[in-house]
Amino acid sequence: MRTTKLIGALAIACSLACGDGDPPATMDDGGQRACVAPGLTLGQLCSEDAPCDDGCFCNGVERCVEGVCSAGERAACDDGVACTLDACDPATDACAATAADIECDDGDPCNGIEICELTRGCVPGPDPCDDGDDCTVDSCTGEGECEHELADRDDDGFVDQLCGGTDCDDAPSTGASRHPGAPEVCGNELDDDCNGSSDALESCPATNDGCDDARVISASTTLLGTTLGAALDVPSPCVVGGNEPGDVVYRVRLPAERDLSVSAASVTPDDPLTTAVALALRPWDQCAMPEGAPLACRAPDAPTVLRARRLAAGDYALVVTSVAGRGPFELSVEIEAPVDAIEGDGCEAPRTITASGTYSLPLLDLRADIADHCRFGDRGGVDAVYRLVLDAPRDVHIEGENARVAVTSVCGDEGRDDDVRGCGAGALTLRALPAGEHWIVVEDARTDPTAVSLDVDVTIEPVSGEAHDGDVCARAVELAEGVPTTIDPLPFGYELGAACEDPTIRPADDLFVRFTLAEARDVIVGASSSWGPPCAVTITDDCSTRGALACRRTGVLRVPSVPAGEHFAAISCMENTGPVEVRLDTEAPASARANDVCAGAVALEPGRAARVELTAYRDDRRCGHERPDADAFYRLALSARRRVLFFVTPEEGAGPITLGVLDRCDDITPTCRTAEAQADGTIVFEETLEAGEHLVMLEGDPAAIPAARLRVQTTEPR
Repeated sequence: MRTTKLIGALAIACSLACGDGDPPATMDDGGQRACVAPGLTLGQLCSEDAPCDDGCFCNGVERCVEGVCSAGERAACDDGVACTLDACDPATDACAATAADIECDDGDPCNGIEICELTRGCVPGPDPCDDGDDCTVDSCTGEGECEHELADRDDDGFVDQLCGGTDCDDAPSTGASRHPGAPEVCGNELDDDCNGSSDALESCPATNDGCDDARVISASTTLLGTTLGAALDVPSPCVVGGNEPGDVVYRVRLPAERDLSVSAASVTPDDPLTTAVALALRPWDQCAMPEGAPLACRAPDAPTVLRARRLAAGDYALVVTSVAGRGPFELSVEIEAPVDAIEGDGCEAPRTITASGTYSLPLLDLRADIADHCRFGDRGGVDAVYRLVLDAPRDVHIEGENARVAVTSVCGDEGRDDDVRGCGAGALTLRALPAGEHWIVVEDARTDPTAVSLDVDVTIEPVSGEAHDGDVCARAVELAEGVPTTIDPLPFGYELGAACEDPTIRPADDLFVRFTLAEARDVIVGASSSWGPPCAVTITDDCSTRGALACRRTGVLRVPSVPAGEHFAAISCMENTGPVEVRLDTEAPASARANDVCAGAVALEPGRAARVELTAYRDDRRCGHERPDADAFYRLALSARRRVLFFVTPEEGAGPITLGVLDRCDDITPTCRTAEAQADGTIVFEETLEAGEHLVMLEGDPAAIPAARLRVQTTEPR
């Protein structure tokens, strides 16, 4: 057969070489020879390679060798994959591979039927015993038979409870010690014996007994806790009565401004109130400071609910306190984005009042967010905002039990002293309040943690013409110098009060007097009651306590160099005050101190002490507070950047001293530092100041600290 093919091929080659029987030349559309008969050109005479090409890919490229067309090397079609059959396809002029699965069979029936992939070669087949059920452990016998057993992945002899068994933790890495009958381990917060109860329900003592081992909460959650075995570490005003109390602490972590809602309920089935708990929320840095007022506070209830709105980012201490019996509780914490426009909570959504009545708002929805323009002092109480609309001038009486009341013409922090129409602790009466819109801000001053609402009684009546002399500023009593004047405030209402009145004592009445000076004089005003506490006195240039020239909480008020003209004094008397005797005296003004005003600041030399007689100065500017303190001004020149230490030593008395540093007299953002000072005790204020001239102001209450020494020292910056 091979001989026959060879003879035939030689005959064809000879015929072609001799020019007889030449087959027709076939060309494709591209001008190349088409593959009609492989080897067609072999043996032909040639002078170059091109005429030798038979147009066929699979038998290689023919070449002209020594004048005769010779065969080329066949196409290499090995793809390197052992389990494929490789061949050249003349129809496509390309190599082709065919997978042969039989080449991959390893003879093991338990690892699946192997297959051949064209690119990866032999690959394992699917597990022949996988039943698709996560609750079974699948296996295969040597004969290829499959077996399926329920899961016990941790080999503790108990089937996963998710698969119908009783093992509450079947994970191979952690579950071997947790199964029915296993010993309960207190403190790991796990259900070790799989009885459905956590440590808190297994008579395990609390592990977060104090601030040092507080449990962190950084997202909304519901968890079980207990006060069992806990000591009382952070006594709370939220606990009323009770016995053998104990508390535990959680550290609530807020990444940004958030609203917080906490609910705590006993899980003792017989008597939930036996293990009811109180809740208190504090800034984290005050966790172990029970003397500080909490941000929010709730007495025990079933459940106890505490809410705090718009808390700034940071950490907070949540103290859970038992009252009677210690025990387990369920604690639910919700941390959410702040919610706006809750009625009565802020100037954006006030509750409107147009008629007399009792108005109530839930304490849990309120926050403390309105500036204290009445100088009541920050005691941490929440506040409610009401919008009072009057169709005509009216007498308005506002009363709230243990509440602090302010009425302003502008609502919010942008309000100014002269926007305040009235201030009252517990009650406020405003005579002939003009028609239009007014704002009532009521701050809750109670310490009762059981209170759930903030109530205020508002009485709106026609303007009365029966106001008593001295009851309102418009009917202030005229004082004659050196002549005591007695005024009985019993029938009076409370209108404005004195700027420096004690915010911890509820004022019962205020009264108003006026006097006129023909020339500048030092003025002394005293107000004393025949019985009851003394009265606070403020001297102003107009019918308002907001622009006070000076104020003293008790005793005699002395104001140097009061200018000529009409002046008023507002006198605020506390509860149980009888008739008040008011006396006005004046003296020739002492020589004016040049540095009583900023423009007259005198040089302050490092190393030399300046004696500051605060009784000789007036209140010209307030640095970082609203007290009408006396102030003195100094100039400090520095040739280079320096660390500056200011030493202040009171000669007598005690009280707050403020030191301010200004770039210029009209500087609206001075640096202000305040510290409590006492006689012969030195306080130090430290600042790092740039080269140039700086203005320094020293402020203090002359009635509390009559005189002090100020000394400055400079060193190299740290």
